[in-house]
Formats: sequence, structure tokens, C-alpha cells
Amino acid sequence: MALTLFPISASQATLGEVAAVQGFAYGRAADRLGELSLLDSSRPNIQSAPRYSLHPLVRAFAGARLQEHSGFELEACQRWVMVCLQWADEVKQARYDLSKLKIVEMEEATIEAAIQWCYGNDRYPETNRLVDGMGYYYHVRGMWDKKLITHPLAAEIARRHRDRLEEINALSKLVQVLSRQSNWKEADRYRPRLQALVSEGPLPDENLVEYLNAESFYWLSQDKISQIEQTWQQNTHLADSKGGHMVRSWLADCRLARHEWDQAEELLRISLNEVTENKIQRGIIAIRIKLIAIYLEQNKLEAAAAALQAISQLASENLDRQYMAFIQSYYARLYTLQNDLPAARAAYNEAIDLFERLGMRRELKQVRAGLESLDREQDHETNLPHLP
Repeated sequence: MALTLFPISASQATLGEVAAVQGFAYGRAADRLGELSLLDSSRPNIQSAPRYSLHPLVRAFAGARLQEHSGFELEACQRWVMVCLQWADEVKQARYDLSKLKIVEMEEATIEAAIQWCYGNDRYPETNRLVDGMGYYYHVRGMWDKKLITHPLAAEIARRHRDRLEEINALSKLVQVLSRQSNWKEADRYRPRLQALVSEGPLPDENLVEYLNAESFYWLSQDKISQIEQTWQQNTHLADSKGGHMVRSWLADCRLARHEWDQAEELLRISLNEVTENKIQRGIIAIRIKLIAIYLEQNKLEAAAAALQAISQLASENLDRQYMAFIQSYYARLYTLQNDLPAARAAYNEAIDLFERLGMRRELKQVRAGLESLDREQDHETNLPHLP
């Protein structure tokens, strides 16, 4: 009955915890259910611990039995949610260690089911804790369509419970992903509510930075660089906050847009020192990618090649699709400048595939223009997509 809460499969340890059956009793029960073909066991690879799953007919049978035992169902669901919360909370620490994202690779469907259960049963703040953790996982892995499903749930339940800061957090992240996909018309549906909440009173620095990020992505989607610069210049006090590197990073982006390479690099070097000191792993990767753009724009090919080699493996290991897309587009530009046109064409096609899957229409347009210039055998001076 406990296994019906797991849409695909469960590890031995997790299933035992949710079923509240441990040790010798667990082993005997699992063996007996296996003998009766009521429990299927498999291993993702030879080194993995076994995972348990149910045949669809057995799942339907056990699900019906679960509804007949409401007391056990409630207790099992409580334990199930607690396990999912532990996973989500650990994933939120992945900004310091991207390997933590692997914690939920096999548990993705289970946590999604827990989000829907918590939302449907008005379980707050559990819903938002789960969404926040999985939101970072979805963001890095490029599963942005799932963010468009979960962040509205988090915003709505926070509003229902009159949690202003959590609603701001959820709406900011929703506007961000819509804007990254150049869908500012859809973002306009949520911005009035978000701006109204922000105007109600002072915000902690962390929430204010999240909101300003959303606004900046919104303006970037329309190429309104001056609006981004004005946004951050009006909040320069945040440069001394925990998110200070974001202030300098956005201002550097504005310098990049104006081709002020030296000024942009100076700001990025300061930010790089800060994120390195604070061990913000993904921040380190992002700033190093921005520096690669400057090397390419200044025709410093050796520096660009070395930096790309150093950073591309880390992005690939963590399936960081957004960063992989930028890296491939920069490889395409590097190969073009080195006159290795077949390699440039292959890298452009890889970048196009990644940007297309992410729905990043602005960057997709720029990369396609680069590929078209190769196909036409014309001047290859195309605009690089810059990572905001």
C-alpha cells in the first residue's frame, strides 16, 4: 500500500521508512511479496541498490486497499511528504554543490506527486518548500516547462495563506522563466500582482534581489538594456548584500551590451572573487562563461579556448542545459574565428537544439543568424548571445 504513493519506484530505505517497516520484518515482507509477484525489484545499474515498483494491476489493487485503511494512509502520506521535503531541502543547497542535484534524479516523479498531494490537501508551507527545491533542479536541468506548472501553484497557495514574501518569491521565479523564454506578454499577467505585493512595504534583501532579477529578465526579453541598468542603479545598496554579485553581474551585462569590454570585465572579476569566496558553484560557472564572451569579442582566441575547455565538462556533468547552450554557441564562434567551419556548424546546431528545447527565443535567433552566415559564406561578424 505504501508503494502506491511512488508513481514509478522507491528505494529500499525510502519504502521502509514510509511503510514504517524496518530490518528483518522488511526483508521478510519484501521477499514474500516478491514470491507472490506483488512486488517487482530492479537495479538501475549493477552498483545500485534495488528499487521496488508495482505492476499496474497490483497498483490498482493496492491503491483500493489503501483507501480502506484511512488511518494508515494518512500516516504513510505524512512520512512520504517528510521524505520528499528532506530531498527538496538538500537540493536547495546545490548552488554550493551541483552534485546534490543527483539526489532527486530517481525521485523526480515522487516529489512531483507530493507537490500535487500537498497542494490538493492545502498543506502549507510544505507545498512551497517542495516547489522551491524542485524549482532549482528544474532550472539547472532545463526542465523549464515544469517550472511553469509548479510556481503558479506555489504563488496561489501562498496567496491563500497570506504569505506575502513566499508569493513574491513564487511570482518572481515565474516571471523570470517566462521572460527567459521571451514570453513577456504572459509575464504581464503576473507582474501587476507582483508589483503590488512589492509596493506594500520593505523586503528582505534576498526577496528584493529575486524580484529585481525578474524585472531585469523581463526588460532583457525586450532588449531594453537601459531599463535594466536603471533598475540596478536605483538599488546599488544591494551591492553590499549577500546577493551583491548579482548587482555587479547585471551591470556588467549592460556594459557588454554597449561593447564596453574592459568595464564589464572589471565588474565580473569582482563578482567572480565574491562567488568563489562564498563557494557559489553555479555563480562561478556563469561568470566564467561571461568572461569567455569578452575574450571572443576581443579576439583573444587562446584565452577563450582554454576557458571553454575548463568549464564545459562541469556544465555537461551536471546536465546544466542553459550553460551548455551558451558554451556550444561560444565554441561555434571560436571555431569560426579559427576557420574550422565544419566544427563551427556542428557546435551551432548543438546550441540551436539546446536553446530550442529551453524555449529561449532571443538567444535562438542570434545563434541561427550565426549559422546562416556560415551557410551563406558571408562575413561571420554576428552577435554573440550573452548570458544574463
